[in-house]
Amino acid sequence: MRHTASLSRRSILSGSLAALVASPALASGARLTSDDNALLALGREWWAAWGRVAELDGRVEEAESHFWSIHPQMPQELTVQPHDFALDMPRGENHWRQSADASQQIYNQAAIARLRAKACTRQDWSRVVGDSETGVLPGQKPFPEAQARADEIVSAWDAYQASIADARERSGLTAAEQALTENNGSLHNLEERIATTRATTREGKLLKARMAAAASFADGGLQGELEQCLEDRYSAGLPLGLSLILDILHENGGDA
Repeated sequence: MRHTASLSRRSILSGSLAALVASPALASGARLTSDDNALLALGREWWAAWGRVAELDGRVEEAESHFWSIHPQMPQELTVQPHDFALDMPRGENHWRQSADASQQIYNQAAIARLRAKACTRQDWSRVVGDSETGVLPGQKPFPEAQARADEIVSAWDAYQASIADARERSGLTAAEQALTENNGSLHNLEERIATTRATTREGKLLKARMAAAASFADGGLQGELEQCLEDRYSAGLPLGLSLILDILHENGGDA
């Protein structure tokens, strides 16, 4: 499936976890309790939120599929034409991108910004600028043919972007993405609270391990996910894996 700028359940969570880089609070400021009842209650909230994220992720995928089925066709005016070189249209990799089938070059957003920023002109040696001491440069005069092509490109771009926005709305993709993103806020807050609460029982540690496994990318069942996710999270400095490791160190008289 082709993907829009939307993020899947796992990629959104991974991005948020990267922002929750382990802090000294994990080691020195973790909350200690005589049992894990509060931690387990947070865990139940987290699983409920995770379930909602899974549901919303499915809605995003459905909306995305519908979006691509009604996605507007790119206007031919946005493709680079042979006569564009003589008209001094924006060129090169900074102003072009390839079409999906790599058969054409298409003007990108940087090119559109340049065309909006200044009028098209050409050199006019009948009106030089400067003198013999500072140097002589040609003046500039309007370039109607180039301006017409530039206006055509910009107009086609604006219409294309408006059509894409309309397709996103009609497919429900914009609303689905917004709901998914908003729901992740509570999920991330819960994870931060759980990561900074010391687990003192087997149940509490298992909660953190299962949460970490739920968000990992590993294959091989629960055991494979646990091993891989802890390795990934530890190397990346992400809080749940580190929090669980610190729990174990604390239990066994380690430096944590």
